[in-house]
Amino acid sequence: MRWLITGAQGFIGRYVTNHILACQPGAILLGVGRSAGLNGYFSHTITGPNGPLRAPLPDALASPWNSRFRYCSVAVDDVPSMTRLLAAFRPDIILHLASSLRGQAKSDLLSTNVGGTEALFASILLAGGRHPRVVLASSGGVYGEVSGDRLPSRESDPCHPIDDYSISKLLAENSARRASAAAGISLAVVRIFNVLGPGQSERHVAGQIAAQLMPIKRGCTNQISLGVLHCTRDFIDVRDAARAVVTACCNGEGTFNIGTGKERSVAELLNHFLGHMTTRPAVQSRVCDGGLARNCAEISRMRDLGFEPEFSLDDSVTAILDYYERIWEMDV
Repeated sequence: MRWLITGAQGFIGRYVTNHILACQPGAILLGVGRSAGLNGYFSHTITGPNGPLRAPLPDALASPWNSRFRYCSVAVDDVPSMTRLLAAFRPDIILHLASSLRGQAKSDLLSTNVGGTEALFASILLAGGRHPRVVLASSGGVYGEVSGDRLPSRESDPCHPIDDYSISKLLAENSARRASAAAGISLAVVRIFNVLGPGQSERHVAGQIAAQLMPIKRGCTNQISLGVLHCTRDFIDVRDAARAVVTACCNGEGTFNIGTGKERSVAELLNHFLGHMTTRPAVQSRVCDGGLARNCAEISRMRDLGFEPEFSLDDSVTAILDYYERIWEMDV
C-alpha cells in the first residue's frame, strides 16, 4: 500500500508514520510538509534546563528515514507541486494531517486548514488516474460546548464549534465532503480528541505540566501555573491515536471519533503527574480561559473496527516524564 501523509513531521504524523512502517512491511510512504526534512527531531521546541531546544524524537520512536519512507518539503496548498507529486507517486491513501494549530491567527487557520484541504482535492483531480482514498484529520473540538446529558459526543451529533481553530476544522470537513462527493473520492474524517505523549508541544496541557515539573524535581522552584483545572477532556495516548487513525484509514468511510471514551479533568491529569513527585508543588490555576468546559468522545464506531485503547493515562504520563528526564539529563 502506498501512503501519502501531509504533516508527516508533526507530532501525530511522526507516530502514525512509525506505526505504519512497523506494522505494514509492504507499505511505501511519502511524507509531505512545509518544513525541511528533520532527522531525529520534531519541528517544534520544548523546554530544557538551559531554555528552549528543538524537541528530539523519543527513543521509542524509530526514525522514519529508511528505504520505505521519503519526505518532500512541499506545501499542501502548492497545487502545481502537489499535482506533480501525486501523479508521480500514485498513493492508495492520502492522510491529510497538515494543519495550522489552535491559537494561530484566524487567517492562517482558514488558509491552511480550509484552503489547504481545498487545494489537496484540486491537486488530486489534476493528477488524474485512479483517485486515492482520502482521510482528513479533524478535531473533537468541532462538537463545541455539549451539555452533560449529551456526552459523550457521537459522530452524528450536531457540531457547534466555539473557537476559530475548531471552526476551521469543521469548515475543512465540509469542504472535503463536498469535493469528495462531487468527484467520487472515498473519504473518511477522523475527529481526534486530546492527544498526549512524549515529544508533544508545550502548547498542550500535558507538555506544560511536564516542563514545569522538571525544575521542581531539581529544587529550583515549587510552583506550577496552569489553566482551568476543572474542565474535562478525552485524553488519548498518541500511540493509541496513531493506531486508531491507521485503522480508520484502512476501513470504511464516514466520520470516526478518535478517543478513549473516558472523560477526565485536567486536575485528574495533574494528579497523575504529581503522583510521580516526592514533593507537591503549589498550583496556580485560572478560573476561566474561554475553552470548552467538557469534552469526551463516544467511540463505538472505532470499536466496531476492532480498536480499543491500550495505554492508560498513567502510562502516558510516565512516558512523558521519562522523555523530559532524558532531555534534562542530556542538556545540563
